[in-house]
Amino acid sequence: MALTARQKKFIEVFDGNATQSAIKAGYSPVGAHTAGYRLLQTTEVVRAIAERDKYRINNQIAERDERMKFLTEVMRDPSYDMVHRLKASELLSKMSGDFSSGIDLDVEANLGVVILPDVVERQDTEKASKI
Repeated sequence: MALTARQKKFIEVFDGNATQSAIKAGYSPVGAHTAGYRLLQTTEVVRAIAERDKYRINNQIAERDERMKFLTEVMRDPSYDMVHRLKASELLSKMSGDFSSGIDLDVEANLGVVILPDVVERQDTEKASKI
């Protein structure tokens, strides 16, 4: 069964509210509730709405290749600040698994002085014997 122009419009504008979508599609406001309900009982209309939603969702979420292409463009474009170019490079490396060697680069090293208890004891003993 081929869809009519109003059915196609209903599919295009359907946002979860069948009555309002039927009115927007050109159905009479008086019979819009019934028309919307009837349209959502039609297999072709339901299938077309599902396909429309699938297409919209797929176009809203960037795929991995698209994200990598974008980051590569930022990394190579000298008009961006170096900070942004380096961040793009870092994100590309993380996405590619370059940091999977077990080293977590987000961990900061504490390079302060470490005093071992036995060394402190020895130093105290040596000082005491000199007195």
